[in-house]
Amino acid sequence: MCIKEALRLRSPVPYVGRHLHKDIEVDGVCIPKGTDVMVLIDSLHRLDEFWDQPLQYRPERFSQEASKNRNPYSYIPFSVGSRNCIGQNFAVTELKMAVAKVIYNFEVVSCKPENVSRLCAGIQKPINLHLNFFPRR
Repeated sequence: MCIKEALRLRSPVPYVGRHLHKDIEVDGVCIPKGTDVMVLIDSLHRLDEFWDQPLQYRPERFSQEASKNRNPYSYIPFSVGSRNCIGQNFAVTELKMAVAKVIYNFEVVSCKPENVSRLCAGIQKPINLHLNFFPRR
């Protein structure tokens, strides 16, 4: 649940592009075939329509009970459908293993959490993120 919530708040890919092969209607507006559209994943993950208090970190959003009635397209950190990220299962497994190893071996303390921002260049990465790692005994 913690990793899913972290990926909701900080998606590895902020947007995906699609080329429409047929006309579609969105909120009463017709978007014609041949149009290139962008899905802003970061914005989708912060919509009040899908997420109560969307800017807060709340892992319980991903409990089985809380997830059962959620729109399946409201959470798509690696895109969705036939063109989703083929490496998403590997990425999430690798992330779980790395986090487990770090948490097992270290106490992690943020030095200045209020100064963290993101650089968006196709994929996102934190900048000004300074952490202290204290070995566990």
